[in-house]
Amino acid sequence: MNTIRQMNERYVRANRTIEKVRVSSGVLWKDLFVYNYEGVHFRVFDSESKALDCASGHCDKTIGEFVNETEMDNFLQSFNLTK
Repeated sequence: MNTIRQMNERYVRANRTIEKVRVSSGVLWKDLFVYNYEGVHFRVFDSESKALDCASGHCDKTIGEFVNETEMDNFLQSFNLTK
């Protein structure tokens, strides 16, 4: 099971953020970016620029989309870090 640690959070608008999270297991780790839309919709990206594009209305190439934090956390805890 992976460990998830929030590295930073950036507000792009009121109630909309991009969070940088580090997903790690042992010596392996990957930084992912979560676009949080008003706390009711979460999209995960592999780069900050893709998350910023989503904040501008162009949500392409997501790693995952979730309707609550529990779903997203479960996904991140089992995310394959060797890809």
